[in-house]
Amino acid sequence: HDEGTPPGEIVVLAPFVSDALRFSLQTGLAEANITLTTHRPSRALESEPAARSLLTLACLAHPHWGIRPAPADVTLALALAIQPLDPVRAHLLTRIVYPERRGTIELGRFGELATEMQQRITFALGEAFDHLRDWLYAYRSAPEITPLDQFFARFFGEVLSQPGYGFHDDRDAARVANQLVESARNFRWAMENAESDSRSAVDLGREYVRLVQSGALGALYVPGWRVAEDAVFLAPAYTFLMRNRPVALQFWLDIGAGGWWERLYQPLTHPHVLSHHWPAHEPWSDFAEYTTRQETLHRLLLGLIRRTRQRIYLGISDYSESGFEQHGPLLMLINRLLAEGRNE
Repeated sequence: HDEGTPPGEIVVLAPFVSDALRFSLQTGLAEANITLTTHRPSRALESEPAARSLLTLACLAHPHWGIRPAPADVTLALALAIQPLDPVRAHLLTRIVYPERRGTIELGRFGELATEMQQRITFALGEAFDHLRDWLYAYRSAPEITPLDQFFARFFGEVLSQPGYGFHDDRDAARVANQLVESARNFRWAMENAESDSRSAVDLGREYVRLVQSGALGALYVPGWRVAEDAVFLAPAYTFLMRNRPVALQFWLDIGAGGWWERLYQPLTHPHVLSHHWPAHEPWSDFAEYTTRQETLHRLLLGLIRRTRQRIYLGISDYSESGFEQHGPLLMLINRLLAEGRNE
């Protein structure tokens, strides 16, 4: 940054990108007024806080679905939807306007709170909450049911993206909201085009929410694979490699982790044994696993190096996020190369 390198020419790579890594890096870069963008295509929509917030508010806007969100989910939704609302005050607000003992899917008004509680939460945040609640109840009273993807788009554009709300000036939340809209739209189109399916918009919306909450992936989000805006890019190494975009600087984090060398284990598929190139009667052995991992690591490193114009910085950690000591093959390879360089 001090050298004048544009943020869009910087990528931060790791074998896996956890929520803790993204949050810590995003917070640190925000202090330097640097924007961060991420892309994790294998991550379920329900795992994104912005998507969970939208899904919870959608359940509150559609009581006829019969899906009553948990108070903890409502707390998270309010904390994300109203920008200055911290989790503590969001919990206090939820406990009163959406008590756990209440069986119906209803939100109380801020004006119903005791004066002392209103002062703790502040009247400015109460006004923002009442505006959000009034929008939801105006939508609920509409004579016709809007398709879920249109609800997400309207709610984001008319409320959440406005100043004073959590999605305003938040590119990552906007990306997730757009992904949710496209996913819900594609689901609706697929179901509407099915000749044997005559379900209404109410049924389709409810089924989609249940599908996402079950952890299923949404539809392929094509904009996530396009060239990012002028921001530092954080992603798994293979995701960046598939973009085929050269940059000036690369930061490889946690090079001692075994994830640089290990492949993802799928419950029903094996990318090598089930390919056309593998002999039909040849068993998969430990030697074949080791050889394949070595070849894959070689191709990964070659691909990353060829997509770097200037420098690569290596981040080393003796311990993983779980607290275990790690000395993976990539770290051993780099140590061997450094030792050979010193000997020359």
